[in-house]
Amino acid sequence: LDLAVLRRLVTLTLSAACVGVFVSSNFGDSATPLVQALQIAPDGDTTLEHIRRGELWRLVSPIFVHFNFLHLLFNLLMLLHLGRQVEQRRGPVRYLLLVLVLGIASNLAQFYLGDAGWNLGTGNFTFAPSGNFGGMSGVLYGLFGFVWVKSRQEPELGFVLSTGTIVLMIVWLFLCLFSVFGSVANVAHGVGLFLGLLIGYVSHVLRAVRQG
Repeated sequence: LDLAVLRRLVTLTLSAACVGVFVSSNFGDSATPLVQALQIAPDGDTTLEHIRRGELWRLVSPIFVHFNFLHLLFNLLMLLHLGRQVEQRRGPVRYLLLVLVLGIASNLAQFYLGDAGWNLGTGNFTFAPSGNFGGMSGVLYGLFGFVWVKSRQEPELGFVLSTGTIVLMIVWLFLCLFSVFGSVANVAHGVGLFLGLLIGYVSHVLRAVRQG
């Protein structure tokens, strides 16, 4: 394999998995067996019974499920932009661990706290538990927060985040929060962003301490 490909192998593998699941699930049909097998809690499960029985992959696998082409396309573009930077500068192992932590945390938060957001039609704030969600967005907002901190606090590492990308991610976050695009996993977005910022800042402090 070409060296440039090896340096983003995890990112490309994650992207290929998302595309493969999307195509194999009849383009995001939530009723297909594949989507049911990947969701954190299928069939109305409200106790994570499947995970308790040993189906631990469900803690992570919702990140590979996308319900429409635009959802998939936006997530893949951001994954290639943000994930490639983290993989190249932090290495594939730490990058993969970061993806797993962000994925599991955002998935569990979304499951337990549900889909939160303002309904522009009724003017009410909705907050209902739900296991019917999917997408890489929680991970992406975590990577966004991580890269944002690193680009500001440790520019010598080479992380780059343009003003346009920052504006896009923040505007998208609030548009989703106000239900402009319908039902969206807002809790996963928020938890992912918070964790990414926190991990980025903590790692910056630890690095400063090690360097004296």
